Amino acid sequence: MEKKENPTGMAYGNFCGYSCLGIHGEVKNLKEAVNGFSRAYDHPINYLIGGHVHHLTSEEVGIRSEALHVRSIIGVDPYGMSLNKASDAGASLYIFESGKGKICEYSIKLN
Repeated sequence: MEKKENPTGMAYGNFCGYSCLGIHGEVKNLKEAVNGFSRAYDHPINYLIGGHVHHLTSEEVGIRSEALHVRSIIGVDPYGMSLNKASDAGASLYIFESGKGKICEYSIKLN
C-alpha cells in the first residue's frame, strides 16, 4: 500500500459520525479555530483537539462541538519552565457514541 503524505500536520478522523481534527494547537484561540477550520475546509468540525498549551481544558463551541486541550505526556519541559508554566504529565481518552458525540472523558495523570 502506498503511503500518503499529510502536508498539513493535522490528523482528521470521524468517530461515530462526528468530525474530529487533531492539531498541535498553536492558534490564539482553539474555540474560534473550530469555526475557522470548518469554513476553510468547507466541512463542519465537531471536535478540535490541540496539545500546544500542555494543559487540560475544554470549551463548548456548540451542540456536540468542543475545543479540547490535552496535557503533554512529557509534563514539564524547559520551554514551559522558562514561561513559568507547569502541569502534570498526562493523557486523555475520549469515548464517542453515535447520536451523542463525546460522552465520556478519562484524564490520566502520568506523574
